[in-house]
Amino acid sequence: MLSPNEFRRIALKLEGAIESSHMNHPDFRANGRIFATLGYPDTKWGVLTLTPEQQEHYLGEDPGTFVPAKAKGVRGGEAPRI
Repeated sequence: MLSPNEFRRIALKLEGAIESSHMNHPDFRANGRIFATLGYPDTKWGVLTLTPEQQEHYLGEDPGTFVPAKAKGVRGGEAPRI
């Protein structure tokens, strides 16, 4: 499991990534789009925006860490425990 600071460090390593805030949660953006959120649905979680193929891969690789996130629309996401 990652600490919030480790999650933040990894997210900010991506090219063009910045930290911002959305709905009272830290989020991480690149090219004007949110790709990760920290502390949602509670402080033990982070959310990543993944393609359906990535979701399937990570759920299969580590189902104890990754679970489907409730989301609107097709995008969905995974919420790795932190």
